[in-house]
Amino acid sequence: MKRSIIVMSVCALFVTGCSSTKTVTQLPPEAPAPVAKLEKREAQFLKSNGLIKVEFDEQGNFYGLTATGTAYIQTNHTASREDAYNIALMRAKRNVSEFLSNDVSSNKFSRTITKTLLKNDSNESLKSNKTEGNDKTSNLEDLDLDGGGGNSETMTAEDRNRGQRVATYVKEQMTDNSAALLRGLVITARNVEKDSNLVSVEVRVSKHSIAASHQLKAMIEGLR
Repeated sequence: MKRSIIVMSVCALFVTGCSSTKTVTQLPPEAPAPVAKLEKREAQFLKSNGLIKVEFDEQGNFYGLTATGTAYIQTNHTASREDAYNIALMRAKRNVSEFLSNDVSSNKFSRTITKTLLKNDSNESLKSNKTEGNDKTSNLEDLDLDGGGGNSETMTAEDRNRGQRVATYVKEQMTDNSAALLRGLVITARNVEKDSNLVSVEVRVSKHSIAASHQLKAMIEGLR
């Protein structure tokens, strides 16, 4: 009899425990928040041997550098064209080397980066003027970084400080990786103007080619 009572008590406790267990509903994982795409900017620098373009974004992240070199074809021989291409390539690389050594550390570089950044921002804010019949857009020379006023568009102190921070960050990245920038240059275009016999060679270096350059250097040093 006592045994039956004990068995019934155990069963009652088991049923009570099961009935008190709550079912937990698993919620689906939240979708990741969309990542805002940073808008790229392109600052241009005219050098004696060709044009140099520096690509960066609004937060100052450096993306790449493009340079162009030119040379004339001296004769009608086939080899003369290749000689001209080689000279143009050498000039493009020299442009980059001199640019990294002299221009990047200059105030002109900082001002051009700052103006390029603020020009894009200013043009965005002026788009609404077109709906009112005003087609005004900002040029680099129209931006007054010093607050002197006149006929220029005067930037606020906050805008100027933001532009200078971005310019400083771009400058630091290029200075710290100057050797890798030179090693990572690749030819992206070769053109010839038949009327003038002028050839041009475009070279570019990007964050990807810099990474590849670092890997190659590490491999070479590992073989020593």
